Amino acid sequence: MKMIKNKLFIYNLKQAYFFIREGVNPIGIGRHSKTKKFYFVFDKKQVEEGNLMKKWINGGDVRIFIVKYSEYALQIPEEEVVVIYNPFQAYFYIKNSLNPLEMVQLSNKKIAFIFNKRKSNPIFTKWLESKDIDG
Repeated sequence: MKMIKNKLFIYNLKQAYFFIREGVNPIGIGRHSKTKKFYFVFDKKQVEEGNLMKKWINGGDVRIFIVKYSEYALQIPEEEVVVIYNPFQAYFYIKNSLNPLEMVQLSNKKIAFIFNKRKSNPIFTKWLESKDIDG
């Protein structure tokens, strides 16, 4: 965790997922230039208002699994979910008010964001449109 002014930079996937599940959405996402690790940026005031750091330190209820996707897919019907591996696309979904059902660290160290397929369709269309605009 790193703090700059009123922002928290969270590199711990479990902690970021805990904050999201507690109702605090990230205000940004990035990738460290040297380590290449992804991080989530949270508003410090929102985290403090929710008393989330204390809850996290006291053992927040976080379900993160290190599994292969095929093993995970057996637990949720595939036709009901969409799996996003691009963290910037996942952040776009979260920014557009769709939180992931689950975030999973796979055995190959990649992060899979699991979203409700039906609810994500309109946001996916917006994502595609934004990519066309950006070139």
